[in-house]
Amino acid sequence: MNPKLLEIKDRFVEKLGFLGSLFGFNKLLGQIYGLLYLSPTPLSLDEITKQLQVSKGSISLNIRELEKWGGCKKVWVKGDRKDYYEAETQFKNILNKRLMDALKRRVSTVGEIAADTSALYPESEQTQSLSPEEKKLLSFYKNRIESLDKIQSKLDFLLKTLMKFL
Repeated sequence: MNPKLLEIKDRFVEKLGFLGSLFGFNKLLGQIYGLLYLSPTPLSLDEITKQLQVSKGSISLNIRELEKWGGCKKVWVKGDRKDYYEAETQFKNILNKRLMDALKRRVSTVGEIAADTSALYPESEQTQSLSPEEKKLLSFYKNRIESLDKIQSKLDFLLKTLMKFL
């Protein structure tokens, strides 16, 4: 390959690795994406390993992660049994999937917190042994946790609505 073209590709791959780390991804994941993005044809794990000079195990782990968030997809190459990959070139699709997955996790965590703590409420016979101040505090806790649960329901609805527009 022409040295200038190789330099362009290497620099792009390097910068995508840096960009990936800025967004909280593994640097190698960004580099793999950069390599696939600039490749006019799908690449096998062996080709990615050779070009990035990283172990095949690291490439394999990171390519699976890249697939999960929609950054690449496995494609079939006629006459070859190896797995080949190509980049998702629509950044909007990648960002939407990544953003929606992150929001879903956070919204579900809010619901888990409310469910987990409300499961600790004392039974009605146990509340009889509480002092008036403790009963008042328990009521305060319940109101706050129920409020959090309502917020989670609204966020869940908002998220589902937002997904329809993306």
